[in-house]
Parts: sequence; structure tokens; C-alpha cells
Amino acid sequence: MKKTLAFLTLIFMLIIPANSVFAASGVYDDAGLFYETEVIALQEELTSLTEATGWDAAVVTTDDAEGKTSMAYADDFYTELGYGDNGVLYLVDMDNREIYISATGTASECLTDIRMDNIFDSAVSYASQGSFYKAVSTEISMSLEYFQAGIPVDSDKAA
Repeated sequence: MKKTLAFLTLIFMLIIPANSVFAASGVYDDAGLFYETEVIALQEELTSLTEATGWDAAVVTTDDAEGKTSMAYADDFYTELGYGDNGVLYLVDMDNREIYISATGTASECLTDIRMDNIFDSAVSYASQGSFYKAVSTEISMSLEYFQAGIPVDSDKAA
């Protein structure tokens, strides 16, 4: 019996890719900004990002940042999710009227300040028009493009 259980566990571990076992993704639309179809599409985009990068990834919307800055709210939310040391959280903060990205580990090495500025420049026009799905979708797709481009050698200057 123990040999059978051990064998099944081994087979299970070989079938499922390692990054999908450890990395997680999710959409937390607490502000109710997305249609159900948009939540599903964002979840699929996050899953693709997670599978490609190994990063934990989340989209969060809020209309009550609990008196916190967008940065503090995003960082706290990420920690409360129990995500690991490599990940990214895309926040639409209606309370502070901001979009924000919180990145840690290899995600922060990949998404340099210059790259983050480029992402925000592309996403903010959608957000200012109320197209929050398009704003977040743009952030996710650009993050994936930057991951595929690799971690810059000189993170202060690379785009």
C-alpha cells in the first residue's frame, strides 16, 4: 500500500509542472470594476503569466484602501495572500484614484523602474477613461513581454 501511494505521488509530481505547483494567481475584484467575462479573461492572462514566469500574480481592485497608500495596500494584500518571494500584484485603487504594481523577487528585478514607467504610461490612459480591464490587461501583457526580454544587466538604464 505504501509503495502504491509513493508511486502515485511520484507520478503526480512528474505530470504537473513545478512552477504551477508553487505559483498562484487570482483576481480579487473587491471594487466590482470588471464584468464576469473580464474576470475570467484576466484570470487566464494571469495564469499564462504565472506559467511562463513562475511568479505568483494577482489583480486586486479596491474602493477602500483602509487609509493606506496604494503601495502599502498592495504590499499588505500580497503578503496576506500568502504568496511567495517572487510575484507581482496589479492594483486598481479607487480610493486613492491610482493604479499600482507591487513586485517582489525576480519580478522586481525584471520590472525595473524604467519598465514600470513604460507600463504605467501605457495603462494609465485606459484607466483614466474607465477601461480598467484594458489597463490591467496591458500591464499583464507588458510584464510578460519584459520577462521574455530578460532581466536587464544594468537595471537603472535598461528598458
